[in-house]
Amino acid sequence: MKRLNIIVCVLIGIFLLSCEEKEYYQGEYIIVNDCDELIDIYGIGKNISAPSVAIHDRIPAKSKLSYRRIKITEDAMVKDLFETIEIYKNGQKTMKNPMNQELWDKTFLNNQLTYTLVVDSSFF
Repeated sequence: MKRLNIIVCVLIGIFLLSCEEKEYYQGEYIIVNDCDELIDIYGIGKNISAPSVAIHDRIPAKSKLSYRRIKITEDAMVKDLFETIEIYKNGQKTMKNPMNQELWDKTFLNNQLTYTLVVDSSFF
């Protein structure tokens, strides 16, 4: 019986820790076009309570675009917010995978999380 009580207490503790309320911040995903040509971005953004949304934008050379703004937790990953992201320049798809979290630079300033992807000629 004592063993059962310990197991129940441990399970309750694990449950309470998993219910810990996460803090959400204003998040922004920015894509910088550091190429000398226009790039096209095609993505599908995930939504929790609604169908996924297709996102298509063009970014002129040496410009940047706020690709998506959404409330996120500090441990959010690009794959949590997008089903896919594809980048094209002159009809050629990038060789690097924009879904790779390591390509995005993360900054946290004034309670805002910003993830920035700099697309340069090494992507193609």
